[in-house]
Amino acid sequence: MPGAPSFRESDGGTSFVVCRKDRIRSVRGESLLTKLKLRDNSPTNRKIATCCNSVMVLDFDDGKHWVDIYSARVKGSAPRPEALVCTKFAPEPLNNPDHIQASSGYSPRVMFKILKARVEMLVSG
Repeated sequence: MPGAPSFRESDGGTSFVVCRKDRIRSVRGESLLTKLKLRDNSPTNRKIATCCNSVMVLDFDDGKHWVDIYSARVKGSAPRPEALVCTKFAPEPLNNPDHIQASSGYSPRVMFKILKARVEMLVSG
């Protein structure tokens, strides 16, 4: 997107806060969000605020029960990362001074947390 700000970290990655879909909502400006697909057949959407041409969240068409909020969009301090995922394209050595668990895909620990959240969503309503 021409002129759009970059949210890439110094290592080229993008920091997200992952949230269950049932735990987030738009407080205002929902009508100003529009979906942008990088490829027509992609299951991922970037939701862009049309008022300021700013990317807000990454969501999915394929039924995932979570949404990725760009850390730069979190008011105050974003939560400390619990894991680094999908690092297969990260530069070597990975910039990870806090020694957070990192994996090229989704580790079993992260998958367990994702599945646990899905079950909690099904049970709670």
